[in-house]
Amino acid sequence: AAYDWLATAVFEKLFDRFPRVRICSVENGSEFLPDLFRKFRSTAKKMPGYFREDPVETFRQNVWINPFWEDDPYQVVELMGADRVIFGSDWPHIEGMPQPLDYLPEVKELDPADLRLVMRDNALALTQPLA
Repeated sequence: AAYDWLATAVFEKLFDRFPRVRICSVENGSEFLPDLFRKFRSTAKKMPGYFREDPVETFRQNVWINPFWEDDPYQVVELMGADRVIFGSDWPHIEGMPQPLDYLPEVKELDPADLRLVMRDNALALTQPLA
């Protein structure tokens, strides 16, 4: 369902019509991202001129992703950019961990600036009004 809704937001040009809209995909994981980006690129090739800009870039500019703890955080950072990945814990739901900081070993290879973005700054920035 998240895949379909996020794809529709891009295909229906939600972000062209409302460029200041920020969407945070939470409790959906991130496994759908590679296929979603493939779909965006395929559609853009089949419909030249339909998108104002690369639909993958449009997605990256307007959407933040909260991967499940079992998802590959390095792949998500590679696909989205570290500035669009947020940490979250929803214990006792399955997508959370009993001790949220137990997630740190999963992201230990991120450089310190990216780690700070993912673990803190990105979520904080989403709570701030746009300038």
